[in-house]
Amino acid sequence: MPLLDPIVTSAYISRNHGFVVFDTLFGQDSEFKAQPQMVDGFTTEADGKTWRLTLRDGLRFHDGTPVLARDCVASINRWGKRDAFGQALMAANDELLAADDKTIVFRLKRPFPLLPDALGKIAGNMCAIMPERLASSDPYKPITEMVGSGPFRYVAAERVPGALSDRPPSGGPL
Repeated sequence: MPLLDPIVTSAYISRNHGFVVFDTLFGQDSEFKAQPQMVDGFTTEADGKTWRLTLRDGLRFHDGTPVLARDCVASINRWGKRDAFGQALMAANDELLAADDKTIVFRLKRPFPLLPDALGKIAGNMCAIMPERLASSDPYKPITEMVGSGPFRYVAAERVPGALSDRPPSGGPL
């Protein structure tokens, strides 16, 4: 079985799979600057030591359940144990909580102005947002269920091991 969990491994194939199945709170624009993606907006207070991220309306996982702040908190915590940038963010963090269903709050020990960049990075491990029940699992053991929040669904029953595609070897039209 291929390793599909983008937190357990930083292999590009797993990361690329992660980006189509899972969404991220921030993404990168064409100039590699972090932009809100699942986040509708954010505010900073206390000289940059408190960040409040508000989720967009209507976000849902592939199983139809809403994406809640507690899912994001669990996902950030899982990612923060494996990724170097995530570890730096978590070392600066004093408290990470879901203030309500749509609000994620970081209370930092010291300002961390690169918080959006950390949550929206594309190299290494991505901060994949997954349901709390999956994100609460051991970050050193792969999740066995792909319930994402991204643009594509992974349907294990439709996977054909070894199949590349229906395209001819030249990569031309069918």
